[in-house]
Amino acid sequence: MTDHPPTPTAADRPPPAPTLQLIPIGQLTANPLNLRRRLSGIDELAESIRQVGILEPLLAAPAHDGGLLVVAGHRRLAAAAEASLQTVPCIVRERDEAQIIQTALIENGHRQNLTYVEEADGLQQYMTLTALQVKDLAARVGRTPQHVSARLSLLTLPEVARDALDTGTITLDTALALTELTDYPDLIAGLFDGDRIDADALAHARRQAAVEREVTRLTEEATAKGLRLAETLPPGARWLATLDLTPQQQAAHRRRTCHTVVLDRGWTKPQLVPACTDPDRHTPPPAAAAKPTAADANTAASGADQGEHQARTADARRHAEERQRAEAERERNHKRVAKARRRFLTAALGKRIKRADATIFVLGSVLGRASHTDLTQAAALLGLTAQPDRYGQKDWHTAVS
Repeated sequence: MTDHPPTPTAADRPPPAPTLQLIPIGQLTANPLNLRRRLSGIDELAESIRQVGILEPLLAAPAHDGGLLVVAGHRRLAAAAEASLQTVPCIVRERDEAQIIQTALIENGHRQNLTYVEEADGLQQYMTLTALQVKDLAARVGRTPQHVSARLSLLTLPEVARDALDTGTITLDTALALTELTDYPDLIAGLFDGDRIDADALAHARRQAAVEREVTRLTEEATAKGLRLAETLPPGARWLATLDLTPQQQAAHRRRTCHTVVLDRGWTKPQLVPACTDPDRHTPPPAAAAKPTAADANTAASGADQGEHQARTADARRHAEERQRAEAERERNHKRVAKARRRFLTAALGKRIKRADATIFVLGSVLGRASHTDLTQAAALLGLTAQPDRYGQKDWHTAVS
């Protein structure tokens, strides 16, 4: 006896495929969840629709008021209205809010119809509605987790940066680099010269942000350890390294009430430098004087040592101040060079660049980014010598320039 497969019931049958319908334009409403903030090229599309009609149907979903919400095809709907069409071809499907956003991300995202910020807004809305993690969200919209994370990071940018990205005046790479500076909005605001951003100024701002993050980390570290923190060396204090203490005594010094740490920004990387606010307590008291003895000589020598320590402290303070002044001067020079480079490029757009001018410009740009090792090698090839700078180091940059 041959077994026959069971007859499928209504519940087992797949839902019927949606059919194409001609829907009056008046029944269609632009979806408030639409990801596209700007509809461009409507006039051109309207002219095309007048000639050949709408080649691809719109996707719509039933609304609560009995009408239809456009899920995909807002630009086609606007162009059809401008072309004076009465009806447009539509496919109607049931969709909830999350499904509407998901459809928009897939339909528009893969066709690159959305700007970067519009895509980021849609991903954020979808994540909020579904409570999905980045990995699962990426799988739903057919993107990689890295792609989704990068897009979401754009939403941390200030409005001026997002607008510049949407209008194409800055690139996606530049916008992603700016996301490293979102904790420092003043740095971002200072980068915009009109709408554009100078690449060298951006690199400098990223270095500044890295310094500020390190300062924050060191401040939190000092607070967690219960250390007293100072921005500059307090009056009368001395660097711990200048005191005549053994390594064991220096290690135990942090438990004393006179111990402090100074956040020194004068270095390439900020550092916490230990200091003592009461150095006299670590200096042996002078011997009682009755008549000149060998002890008096020792006291005099101790006074001389203390004077030497004070001189070293003054030298250290002076060097720190010089480093800060040099850093400020370097920043001013950097801004002047960036401004001059922008003026050069702007002027060059309107005329043919002379080979000599272009060579000087390119050489200056290369030298401005060259490392100490590269400059040393260049000087050796050219047979140049360098004079020492204020810190006693050979100034190869000046020699090569």
